[in-house]
Amino acid sequence: VAIGFPSTLDNTRKRLLSTPNLKGFDNIDIAGRLENILSCPVTIDRDVNMLFRHDIYELGLPRAGVQVAVYVGSGIGCVISINGRILRGRNGVAAELGHIPMRGASAACGCGNYGCAETLASGIRLSAISREYFPGTPAGELFARHAGTGALDVFIDDLAILLATVINLLDPDSIILGGGVMYMPGFPFRDLETRVLARARRPYPAEGLVFQYSRASQEKGVLGAALSIFELEG
Repeated sequence: VAIGFPSTLDNTRKRLLSTPNLKGFDNIDIAGRLENILSCPVTIDRDVNMLFRHDIYELGLPRAGVQVAVYVGSGIGCVISINGRILRGRNGVAAELGHIPMRGASAACGCGNYGCAETLASGIRLSAISREYFPGTPAGELFARHAGTGALDVFIDDLAILLATVINLLDPDSIILGGGVMYMPGFPFRDLETRVLARARRPYPAEGLVFQYSRASQEKGVLGAALSIFELEG
């Protein structure tokens, strides 16, 4: 059994460490518990890693080189892959782009810190924008009705700064963008790309930077989890 969680995990991929946007899933040996119940091996990973595995397969991207994926949903998920291996880091918690501290940001984050990137450029922030600036507009229609105005313009700019940061840091072969926020009707993809490129280092990585877009689909995470099992067996 393979399962993805919106969490940080330990390096053994057995224990959930922190799940900021889902209560009750902190510091749990979830793999061990499920193995006892199901009587079979259980592997866990971050949910975005499962999505990434499927996107690499579906988009036909090479495993060689540096691939980066950023999924903007309730929070911000990031994946960094180097020559086919997803970067874990010393403690298993690498690529937490959503929890990069941002100067000038002061809102509390679900991770326990304050001023994280997620507080400026994620679905959580969009919900706050909807309540404060566009109370008559359903959150799912914010971009369709109000793209390019006020707080939404700032939102796209903050997201562009965050993406340009990871691009300038890693000089990726390609960057995959996806997640529920980007699947919203009217999301300003071209505006976002323009703002990212305006802040990308020149001449490189700005020149030749390739944006790839993850297809909206309910089964991607499940298929990515299946692919993770093949990786273990292979």
